[in-house]
Amino acid sequence: MAPGQSCVVPDMVLSSQLDEVTDRRRSGERRLLFAVLRGGIVTSLGRSFSSRKGRRGELAQARRWVNARDSAVMSFSWICTQLGIEAAQLREAIRVKGRG
Repeated sequence: MAPGQSCVVPDMVLSSQLDEVTDRRRSGERRLLFAVLRGGIVTSLGRSFSSRKGRRGELAQARRWVNARDSAVMSFSWICTQLGIEAAQLREAIRVKGRG
């Protein structure tokens, strides 16, 4: 852990906290990135609205996307960076929440 970095991982992110991320600069691009990030998180936690048939594949794909350590355009890490979110901390919060 880097100096000054908190070891506390929130159990959940409040809607008001997410609004703060998107309110900083409400460009269409930021809203799109936030929507992609949110969709990936929701799906990786198994809370997708898709049919049961394709759900297992979506779940695995979303979890691979969240856990990938690359910085390619539209990767989890890249989107977090663009939105000013610490990817490692969010990834850990998703992992912990997924257990519950």
